[in-house]
Amino acid sequence: MATVHLYYESMCPSCRHFDSKVFKQTVLELGPYLDIHLVPYGNAKTIDNGFGGYEFVSQHGPEETYGNKLHACAIDVLQNITAAVVYNACLMDLSQAGRGSDDAAADMCGRSMNVNSDSIKQCAKSARGSQLLKYYDDESKKASFKTVPTVLINGAPARHDHFKEDVCTALGMPFY
Repeated sequence: MATVHLYYESMCPSCRHFDSKVFKQTVLELGPYLDIHLVPYGNAKTIDNGFGGYEFVSQHGPEETYGNKLHACAIDVLQNITAAVVYNACLMDLSQAGRGSDDAAADMCGRSMNVNSDSIKQCAKSARGSQLLKYYDDESKKASFKTVPTVLINGAPARHDHFKEDVCTALGMPFY
């Protein structure tokens, strides 16, 4: 078993490519051997609003904050990390066509995966979405990365362009 942490943000072009083209495929192939932790927060900043809630300033604007909340809520609502990886990769894949990680993408990905996107969207628009994003802020601080996506395998940085190979090495499996 290898522990994989993926730190990313929903609108980052490099994150969108890595999540939808590389990470998802590796998870589909090797998921049973992985303890996966998605951390959709990236380089955002959290501000305590003084009323028991939080505001977020994301690198790519408010759309990214909402996208990060959709990702966080998908992880929470689906309660299946592989399904969350696939759903969130779908959200990010659609963003390469000019949309994505928004309500329309949530609905399209929900339909394609037979997932109720309404509960994910409701979560993202509620205090629960903000609580989850604050949790991912705290998790991000533990990793102290500078750029996203950042991937750690058993606590060590992984190479984006050789991710599957790095996973296989960590698992002691041959890479093909």
